[in-house]
Amino acid sequence: MVVRNPEPPNDRRCTKQRNEETDPEYVAEYVTGNSDYYDDDPRGAGRTTLWDKNFLAMEALCNELMEEIKQLKARRGEGRLDEDVDEDMEDPNDPLVLTLPVSGWNIKKIMIDDGSSVNVLFYDTFKRMKLNDEQLLTSYYTIFGFNGAVPKPLGDIILEVKVCPMNVHTRLSVVDAPSPYNTIIGRRWMHRLKGVASTYHQYFRFPTPYGEMEIKADQEICPASTRTLCNMNSAYNQAAPPFRQRLRKVEPEYHQDVERELKKLKDAGFIKEVKYPTWISNMVIVPKKNGRVRICIDFTNLNKTCPKDIYPLPSIDQLVDDVEGHEELSFMDGYAGYNQIALAEEDQQYTTFFTPHGLYCYARMPFGLRNAGATYQRRVDAIFKPWIGRTLEAYVNDMLVKSKL
Repeated sequence: MVVRNPEPPNDRRCTKQRNEETDPEYVAEYVTGNSDYYDDDPRGAGRTTLWDKNFLAMEALCNELMEEIKQLKARRGEGRLDEDVDEDMEDPNDPLVLTLPVSGWNIKKIMIDDGSSVNVLFYDTFKRMKLNDEQLLTSYYTIFGFNGAVPKPLGDIILEVKVCPMNVHTRLSVVDAPSPYNTIIGRRWMHRLKGVASTYHQYFRFPTPYGEMEIKADQEICPASTRTLCNMNSAYNQAAPPFRQRLRKVEPEYHQDVERELKKLKDAGFIKEVKYPTWISNMVIVPKKNGRVRICIDFTNLNKTCPKDIYPLPSIDQLVDDVEGHEELSFMDGYAGYNQIALAEEDQQYTTFFTPHGLYCYARMPFGLRNAGATYQRRVDAIFKPWIGRTLEAYVNDMLVKSKL
């Protein structure tokens, strides 16, 4: 609030009579000293008020604080050493993965790849952002993969990527291919920001008008990343029509065993009832040696529409060679290990199957999905990464701890 000392109504210094209620520029001109309210007397011209002094003092203090912040960032930017690595960092060898706002969507799993000259937006993410193909521009890029494949971009799209405090309009090539990431940002985008990416320190640093800024990477641990299964097992070919298998009857002698197994799976939260599904498969009853039965699902039709995850499984011969020379071996089995990985809720309906007691679908990853083994192996490798090859070997859900006496 601006407080002006009242002037005598007949002050001869006042050559212009102005009313602050009818002239809104009056107060602004008075405060800044640019008013011609005082035009003859040098004592009044450009007079500084108490409000001016407080404002100037606050502005000087803010400038001083900003300068100290810049100096601190500059000293820290002289070079990160090993002791600069955060203590809570999962693994400094991870790729640099960020979470950034993109055209109003908070997109996770954005990989910063300074080896790529093209920014890539995967088609599955493109559709989940509720974008349509009519927005695509003609793409002139050619993308080469490690396996020699040359995927043709469906087109390009320009989206606004918010990197606080700046908004960067970014051209992305839309590619229809399976990927653990939603987007890949290349070096051209980094160069526009004049940024530097460090996978070792898990930071992306760039200059701004307010000093240097840093964005810390998202290092996802196993429980948080298990939902990536939906991008693999349920990212089926959208052109493939839903398929409902012809109902196969269950032998009456198995009804009681099936009911008991269904109750056990339902109580554990592995399955749930579902209504109006579009994909329905049949159960396959497999008798066990103990007289009970195992419920398996025939996902033949669903698996035909799913892309293959080429994540490699360990070589059996190599595992045997690595165990040689160890005196103590402890064998372990991941009991119901597959069922510890969650399926995304929107993808659970694709695992629906017939039962004598209604329709059920899986809420956790079941056996029989095309990429279940690769998904489980990836999780095991991530969890036991510090020990695999040293004191532990793992092949899907079979694990072995080795030691020398």
